[in-house]
Amino acid sequence: MKKNIFWFLAGAITVFIIFISFIVFNNLKKENLPDSQQLANAYTELDRVLYIRAVSRFKNGDVKNSLEDMKTRESIRKLIHSKNEPYLKDKDEAVDCLTRLNDLNEKIKQNPNNYKLYYERANLKNKPTVSMFENDEQSFCSDFKSAVKDYSKVIELKPDLKEAYEKRADAIGMSINGISYNTSEKDKFDKLLKEKFHQMISDYEKAIELNGTSTQIGLKLAGAYFSDGQYEKALKTYDKYPQGDDFGYVHYYGKALCYYELKNYKKVIENLDLFIEYNPKLCKKITGKCLPSRNGEKTYYHLRAKANWKLHKYSEWFKDIKKGRF
Repeated sequence: MKKNIFWFLAGAITVFIIFISFIVFNNLKKENLPDSQQLANAYTELDRVLYIRAVSRFKNGDVKNSLEDMKTRESIRKLIHSKNEPYLKDKDEAVDCLTRLNDLNEKIKQNPNNYKLYYERANLKNKPTVSMFENDEQSFCSDFKSAVKDYSKVIELKPDLKEAYEKRADAIGMSINGISYNTSEKDKFDKLLKEKFHQMISDYEKAIELNGTSTQIGLKLAGAYFSDGQYEKALKTYDKYPQGDDFGYVHYYGKALCYYELKNYKKVIENLDLFIEYNPKLCKKITGKCLPSRNGEKTYYHLRAKANWKLHKYSEWFKDIKKGRF
């Protein structure tokens, strides 16, 4: 009975939205546009409104209604593209992740002490909405702050789950990017950053303790030390966990950044030259992903140019400026 009511309401909402779209379509006729263009404009506007409302509802924690908006959006899209078979077979990522998230929310209500459910929900949210890496996973359900809470619950229920510590630290690092502040609150913001970096360091150290030697986690730990301004510790960690070909020997680049902050500019150039020796295309690999070589080139030459300037090697500085195409 409940399912029948649900589908009746879902159908009614869909019909209502389609009805509204036709009203918009009729209003657009006044612009003397071709019928096909008017319909395309009406559909585009409706699609945009549904998406914006779904995002707003998700950010406010209303997963159920966000899911309904995305389902309606998907239904209308498939109606418009009814003759496009490959399109009809494609799954909408937002509908998929919201459905899974909604199901997990219900399961957790019924099983509040099941760490596996919290871990699955955290992993679902611990992905960016847009990734800088071409083949990286993306998710409409991205919510790093909430993912941190779920990983914390996992650790509370299952303190020996090594993956939870690493992933919580990753999520904390990603959540930092979304923090904004007023200039008058800079001291408060700096204190918050310190707390987050210290938590990341603690989690990565715990992950290594439980996991044993891990090049990948060691790289992340060194990066956390660097972000916290602990450059000497970062250098020691980079040396302890040297990166091989799988990671593009990125520890040389990390060490160069540390030496620059420590004002040891000769060491900066030495490590940058080693980095470029092993990465002739300036392709910086991190956990199996590769940044575009053009950006890597600019970053590399920009840093080496600054080091050469500090050493008063102006001819070398000029060469780096030209190579970096600034």
